[in-house]
Amino acid sequence: MAGSETGCEPIYVFYDGHCATCHAAVRWLLQRRGRERFRFVPLGALRGHSEAEFLQHSLRRDWGESLIVLAAGRAYERSEAVLVLLRALPLPWSILSFGRRLPVCWRDAAYDWVAANRYRWFGRAEPAHLCTRLEPAARMLLLDELPAEVRENLRA
Repeated sequence: MAGSETGCEPIYVFYDGHCATCHAAVRWLLQRRGRERFRFVPLGALRGHSEAEFLQHSLRRDWGESLIVLAAGRAYERSEAVLVLLRALPLPWSILSFGRRLPVCWRDAAYDWVAANRYRWFGRAEPAHLCTRLEPAARMLLLDELPAEVRENLRA
């Protein structure tokens, strides 16, 4: 996958399909202008596939239930993944990517704190609940698995 993370190619967002916070974030992204760039894949869809191995190798740790963004053939996680998503959105949301200037340890500590408490604060969700009340065009951006061409690029 050539190009830059701010180009026109799809950005794949891997999220915890049982997390109400993740569902809310996906719905929020689906309501924004420029949403056509995003493809959303629950992390559970990767379990047992070679793509999971690629992500573990790219991130140099077990990706567990972290938010992962795949843009321009590179994997991002935690706070960096959020910033990549914000930068891909149009103004005014892309301005929030200035958070990249904060030290990574601070950003990731904040991300980890929210991630550790998300089920307690917002509860769990069933993957099917994400599709409720979405227009058909938005539903098409929710994938059960990665397209074959993306799988091939990840294996290369």
